[in-house]
Amino acid sequence: MKRAGLGWSCLWACCGLFAAMHAHASPHWGLEVGSRLGSFGWGEFGDSPQAPPDEDRRRVSGDGGVVAEWTAGKRCVAGAGLAYEELGAGRHQYTGFSFNDGTRDIGLWEDRFIRLKGIGLDPSIGVRFGPGLRLSFGPELLFLLEAEEMTSLSSGPVQSQAPPLRAQGQIFEQVRGGQATDVTGRFERWIPGWTLGAGWERGFAGHLVRLDARYHSMLGEPDRGRATTGSIRTLRLALALLL
Repeated sequence: MKRAGLGWSCLWACCGLFAAMHAHASPHWGLEVGSRLGSFGWGEFGDSPQAPPDEDRRRVSGDGGVVAEWTAGKRCVAGAGLAYEELGAGRHQYTGFSFNDGTRDIGLWEDRFIRLKGIGLDPSIGVRFGPGLRLSFGPELLFLLEAEEMTSLSSGPVQSQAPPLRAQGQIFEQVRGGQATDVTGRFERWIPGWTLGAGWERGFAGHLVRLDARYHSMLGEPDRGRATTGSIRTLRLALALLL
């Protein structure tokens, strides 16, 4: 699945760049900066009295780089971007350890956060609709530079029908963590994905300003160690200035 996804992304990247270079107009170069809101795309969530449901913890990250765009006809646009990207996501999950303080069950919860840093290549094909509106679609290939993981522990109520680990004691009340750990070796070096977006563009002082909103999702599971469940998906808002 991972190799197929990587091959698919590479093929689309080559096709997109080929189409862009053979478009009818000269390229427009520019700069783009963006912000992402990330979460885990899928995974196994606990959903039973013995395993309270996990919760996604969304994380904000950023990116920035250069973009190039070629116009092919009146409505079609081919583009490509090369940017430094950060993608983050987190999960709040029950560890399975609990005790009873005499009135309720208290469980040990773990917050796990992942942040990926890399260089992303994202060729795309877009279609213009109406005054300044456009839709775009394309693959994305991320070369991973660094992956960080941060975990912290805290206590919280659970509704469990299973016997508690200990009948009494406040052993989890002030358990904390939060130190980042380098886990780059646990992840795939090349991470494929795809994007779907909509944008609004307007001329300004002889240049083109574009505001984009995009949905991005990875293909497959990048964590070889399976310490996290699910790939990362993001909602991205970006601003580009084309010269």
